[in-house]
Amino acid sequence: CNSNPVIPPEDQPGRRDYVWSIDTLDMPMNVVSSIWGSSPQDVWAVGGGGTADDRLWHYDGNKWSAYTKEPIWCTGYTIYGFSANDVWMGGGAGVDGLGAGIWHYDGNKWSKNFIYNVEGAYDVIIYDLWGTSQNEIYACGNIYYRVGDENKWRGFVLHYDGSTWKEVIKADFNSQFLTIRKEQNIIFNKVYVFALRTSQIASDTVSFYELKLDSNEIKEIYSAPESQIVFGNIHYINGKVYFLIGQDVYRYINGSFIKQFSLAYPNFGYQFYGRNEKDIFVRMKDGLAHFNGDNLQYLYTFPLYTISIMNEPILFDKEAFFIMWQPAYARNMVLHGKLKK
Repeated sequence: CNSNPVIPPEDQPGRRDYVWSIDTLDMPMNVVSSIWGSSPQDVWAVGGGGTADDRLWHYDGNKWSAYTKEPIWCTGYTIYGFSANDVWMGGGAGVDGLGAGIWHYDGNKWSKNFIYNVEGAYDVIIYDLWGTSQNEIYACGNIYYRVGDENKWRGFVLHYDGSTWKEVIKADFNSQFLTIRKEQNIIFNKVYVFALRTSQIASDTVSFYELKLDSNEIKEIYSAPESQIVFGNIHYINGKVYFLIGQDVYRYINGSFIKQFSLAYPNFGYQFYGRNEKDIFVRMKDGLAHFNGDNLQYLYTFPLYTISIMNEPILFDKEAFFIMWQPAYARNMVLHGKLKK
């Protein structure tokens, strides 16, 4: 019996006094889709287009430059890592055929690690790659088939145990598996997937799935037409998985969705990213805002709606990097924020 239990400190509202700068990445045939870094002096950004010499970029703390040490044939859509010497990238296989490709960076060079081929598919792409440690990494994406005159989509999940990649889930229904995260709470130690169930005659359906890796099963825990809720997603904050359903944010606990907070603000862009529940960056249709658990305040406003924030940023203690896209000029940019000293 412990008479003096350790009580974790209460989350404090995040600071908002950032100084912002913008870097433009010269990659006109590409759209950056993912960013990750081990520190503010080691940040990677990748997109699924471009060429083998300009689809992957690196920031060294002073400037961004295209990575050209060796050609990157993987059409990368997602990047994630654990240290400067252990970074993973997933996407299409590029010159290796129609399978999905996974590449690894060891601190010296990028090399092909795994190709996921599916018989009968005309394309396979990894859209998200994420893990808890070097011995537990997940990848999810889509398998594209053509049956007669119809296209079919099948979501899939791969798992890496530190030595081998293995297919653990292949859906038998039209679906796009877009995001995968794992709850780190020892009681709710679950893997979740965000997906769109696609239809050629009706609105797409937003769905969340719980994975049972011991039996290679997938269980739907939520589903609603996109026309009803607009959008959803899975986000990971401080070891916990959060579910965005429309403008509300939930945890999934003991088989029920428990509402945590709401982001029902004008121009909410249906994405949020945080360090804790009181230090959350919010994607807006016209800029970037911050939610401190009590109120929302803009941090950066874009000119009209000509710029949009793309996917997850990389957040450090005192710095943040957001990838942005300006379609009118086919321009990729990085919004870099630093807290004032």
